[in-house]
Amino acid sequence: MSELKKTLSIAGIAVLLGAVAIVSAPRRAAPDAFFDVGEPFFPEFTDPEEAATLEVIEFDEEQAAAIPFMVTNRNGLWTIPSHHDYPADGEERLADAAANIISVIKDDFRSDNVADHEALGVIDPTDDTVSSLQGRGSRV
Repeated sequence: MSELKKTLSIAGIAVLLGAVAIVSAPRRAAPDAFFDVGEPFFPEFTDPEEAATLEVIEFDEEQAAAIPFMVTNRNGLWTIPSHHDYPADGEERLADAAANIISVIKDDFRSDNVADHEALGVIDPTDDTVSSLQGRGSRV
């Protein structure tokens, strides 16, 4: 066998092994959370007039307590149940808030690791199993 044939056969084997390595390389699996980026958070909620209750819960770090605020639509009148059903003014603002919730889309996926939740500020303010007072987000 001549030197040229040996060199070409070794080069051919190297190319073949390189192609096999590229084809059989492990793929990085994308979490399921990536597949719905760009879609609405609440696809079934399309009419702001259908909203019956709007509740916002924030966490007060000084008191170490979740502070809820709720408005409810009863018979066409928005009321604040925590204040003895006091009528809530600003019907347009409530409708705007509901419309804004409709337009919220899943924008970016940061992490599915629970250890990152505190740094990202997305810990549920009502979660009693978490001991940290920081990193609790608002819940709507």
